[in-house]
Amino acid sequence: MGRDAGEVAGGTTLGVTVGSDLRAICRAEHVVLDFTAPVAALAHARVAAECGAALVVGTTGLDREQDAALRAQAARTRAVIAPNMSVGVTVLTELVARAARLLGAGFEPEIVEVHHHDKKDAPSGTAIALGRAIAEARGADFTRVGVLARQGLVGARTPQEIGVVALRAGDVVGDHTVLFGGSSWCTAPRAGSASRAARSGRRAGWRGSRPASIRCGTSSACNGRRIPRAFITDVCQRLPSPLEAGAAVGDLRRSTSKNPNGSRALSHTSSRRSTA
Repeated sequence: MGRDAGEVAGGTTLGVTVGSDLRAICRAEHVVLDFTAPVAALAHARVAAECGAALVVGTTGLDREQDAALRAQAARTRAVIAPNMSVGVTVLTELVARAARLLGAGFEPEIVEVHHHDKKDAPSGTAIALGRAIAEARGADFTRVGVLARQGLVGARTPQEIGVVALRAGDVVGDHTVLFGGSSWCTAPRAGSASRAARSGRRAGWRGSRPASIRCGTSSACNGRRIPRAFITDVCQRLPSPLEAGAAVGDLRRSTSKNPNGSRALSHTSSRRSTA
């Protein structure tokens, strides 16, 4: 505290002093950015609302009461709250919601997320957002139908459940897969990034990112259906701005590789690290 922000970052002096009193500098024309921890996020949101400043929050790990309190503060000002800010995950979330509506109640959704061992909250905010998108598409309340992991004699899975499992290992930046299972395997939308070491170039020969994709098998359950490019393009056009939509459509490409079950995949590659 008290040092110049440029020097703290290892650069030149910027004339900006690092401090701990947000209220002392917060103005209505400012935008408060928070990618911290739940308690701090709530405090910063309260200050932003009271000062009339805009608010952008990417913090995850909030419990139900904290989430409600954050959204109450956000409603008092201009705000964006999202567990993941990438265009790829935004597209994936919309695709998952569309898939839930198209497949119907006959297919059971399960979400599996993998992150590095330093991540403190579980499941990830992105996994919860995917679960909420599925629940909303089905007219359900995720707080009632969401099941966070299973252990012991839990009984048979109910059709309404949306399961979420969190894995922690190594330095995986983030990987999210949504499985829709019917009488046999059907589809698995996925978004992921490579390890943090790979992202910094410390492991030669390892790709900087992994694709976000949708895979539809050729089983009798899905009758060999594949996701058409027009469907992906339509989803991208629903993004908040034409710029984001154009970027997403430009990056979407049809994979020429086959999946083990013989189906093809549509993929979107992103090199940005998820914050959730």
